[in-house]
Amino acid sequence: MREIISFRGWPTLCVVGGAVLFAGCQKSGPPSLGSSMVGALSAGDAGSIEDLDGRAAEPMPNERAVAYVFIFTRSDCPISNRYAPEYRRLWEKFHGQGVVFRLVYPDAGDTAKAVRDNLTAFDLPLEAVRDPHHALVHRCGIHTTPEAAVFLGDRQSMVYRGRIDDRFVDFGVARREATTHDLEQAIQTAIDHKSNGLVTTRAVGCTIADAP
Repeated sequence: MREIISFRGWPTLCVVGGAVLFAGCQKSGPPSLGSSMVGALSAGDAGSIEDLDGRAAEPMPNERAVAYVFIFTRSDCPISNRYAPEYRRLWEKFHGQGVVFRLVYPDAGDTAKAVRDNLTAFDLPLEAVRDPHHALVHRCGIHTTPEAAVFLGDRQSMVYRGRIDDRFVDFGVARREATTHDLEQAIQTAIDHKSNGLVTTRAVGCTIADAP
């Protein structure tokens, strides 16, 4: 039995046997493993990172933070937008525990106005930055949206890179609900000081052009 689900601004989704099928997105390429020590990210060495007023943005501004979470997203990516409630839930759960969140918009077409409209449309309280020249994309080894990177408070040790959770299992196929909340687990592990090197998962979403 096929069930049709429509969302304003998103493609029509067809649920067949519990899986959601839709077009326009795909699974990212293999993650680049490498070293988890990538160097501190700053406005100085990644000067193309901008706030929504066009000024150079400091990606990791709080030296007392327990962890930093970068969530790469796009205003026109249907999977990214479907995750908006999860972004908000994670922010509400962790931002009071010393975790700094940044929504990163790497697509040059996401102007400051487009980003503000996206934040408003999905009621997102997270601070957003633009990365049109892919400084953060390349430093974090990101391939797709949505995809996340988690750093420890030392601002150098990346301990997680990958999917938000396992809801989307492959190109055009998704569970009704996630069974593994990878990003949430990574943040909690960082808070608990139990991280042990870089953990990677494969993200499913909209491919970033010129990704590493």
